[in-house]
Amino acid sequence: MNDKPWSDDEDDDDYDDDHICNCSLPFGKIPDDAVFCGKSCMNRMLNIECNKKYCPCGDRCQNQRFQRREWAQTEIRDVGLKGRGLFTQQDLKRGDFVIEYVGEVIDDEAYHARKHEYDGERHFYFLSLDSQHVIDASRRGNKGRFINHSCNPNCELQKWNVGREMRIGIFAIKDISAGTELTFDYAMEVYGMKRQKCYCGEPNCRGSIKSKDKEEKVLSAKQLE
Repeated sequence: MNDKPWSDDEDDDDYDDDHICNCSLPFGKIPDDAVFCGKSCMNRMLNIECNKKYCPCGDRCQNQRFQRREWAQTEIRDVGLKGRGLFTQQDLKRGDFVIEYVGEVIDDEAYHARKHEYDGERHFYFLSLDSQHVIDASRRGNKGRFINHSCNPNCELQKWNVGREMRIGIFAIKDISAGTELTFDYAMEVYGMKRQKCYCGEPNCRGSIKSKDKEEKVLSAKQLE
């Protein structure tokens, strides 16, 4: 299960030197509100988290959000026909990290077996982690699994390289006010879900939600190469 924060016990001896960013601390007294490893950090621009043992900015590095679990304050609420949903308890800016999407990391064989096992169930979601693994958050996960679909979403999923692991985070794609439900587009991100009626209520609502199967997405990606 991919739900633990970074640990000092991790063996970083084979940490890739290419992942050490080009940021640095200035000489002299550093203001408390100074930002290091921010938007201009090479690692951040490549969706790579800095490693706290090797980053030139040390404890002042702000590109360790997965490792430090710097998640937004959120809560789960009932949302009528949609079941339950996830709401932000704080104002969010475009690009803010909301929460990591975690669950059981399974291989292709287990993915196909569970797809049949879950047939007929309404709530199950698969996210592709890499070419050989899928995240199944149906049985084990965190609050991220309660984020509902919208045809006009305010969040998206991003894959980040954290140490030697690929991890998935939910990020705001627009400014979001506290008390707003958080959503992303299932059709763009989720595997293995049969067509369902959409209740997002947006003016551009497509009327239904249907994800592609994992094989269809892999094929589509290869066709673009």
